[in-house]
Order: sequence, then structure tokens, then C-alpha cells
Amino acid sequence: MHPSALVGLLALAAAASAIPSNPRRAHSSSVSNLKSKIKKIVVLYHQRPGEPDQQWTFLQPYNVTDPSEGHRCTIARDYEDYDIVTDDPSHAVTGNTMEFYSNRTPDNALIADGKLLPNTKGFIHEQIHNYGSSANKSVLAHQVMKYYTENQTPVFTSLVQNYITFND
Repeated sequence: MHPSALVGLLALAAAASAIPSNPRRAHSSSVSNLKSKIKKIVVLYHQRPGEPDQQWTFLQPYNVTDPSEGHRCTIARDYEDYDIVTDDPSHAVTGNTMEFYSNRTPDNALIADGKLLPNTKGFIHEQIHNYGSSANKSVLAHQVMKYYTENQTPVFTSLVQNYITFND
């Protein structure tokens, strides 16, 4: 599943779960009043493999089938390397499933039943798969494991602080 589709589904699920079980019918003038005040709906999506806002380090194996090959942790992006990713991470369905489930073809029935949850440990593994085992693993890991801090994204941070948001 593409990350942007996942974000949309999560936002929809969060909104649906917030609906009271016995909602009172709103007066039509109240609904009209509310609708008239909504000018735009904006969806903000910030792609990142880790959760730096939660103040913990996200650890990724170089190889999901052989963790003894080592790991790499998330770190904040340096100001010098903004937006410089020469080897773009996979956006294919199989790439995304490998990144999120550590498996190119996870069982959809298990996912639907909630028995298979994403572990998000396949980002570096997929990057090495796409760009070859002879590529510099540290460079590939660096490209998919760095994140932007709140200070590096002030506009995005301000929008998130001032509007209703959902963290995927």
C-alpha cells in the first residue's frame, strides 16, 4: 500500500472512530453554519521512516533476513544534505510492502484480520535491494534513515501545531 493511501485511510479511520455511538441529530442551521466556515481542507504528508517526534531512536537492519549484518539508526538531517537523495527509495507496491512488513508479498488476510502488523524494518533492506549489494550500505542507509527536525521544517511544524492533525 502506498504511504499516502495509508495516511488517508488512517485519517478516515480516526475521524470515524471519533463519531459518538449515539449521536444527536444536529440542527440543520448548525450544520449549515459549520459548513459555511470551512473554506479548505488541506492534507499534509511528510514522508519519514522513523518517529523522531516521539524522542526515540528507530533502528533498521541492513538485511531483514540476516540481522547479524548490522543495523543503522535514524539521525536528524544535516543542513548540508537537505533534499539530496540520489537513490530515491522504492515507491512500488512490493517496495512499500518490504519497507513496512519486511516481506514483498505479505498475507493480505492476516493484515485485514490484524494478525500481521507492519514492523517498518525493511527500508534499508529495500534500498540495498534496489541499488545493489556493491553500493555503499552506509550511504544508502543515510538516504532513507535521516529525518527533518521541527526546526528544519518551520512552516510544516507551524501548520501541524495550529490545525487538527493525525500522526501516521
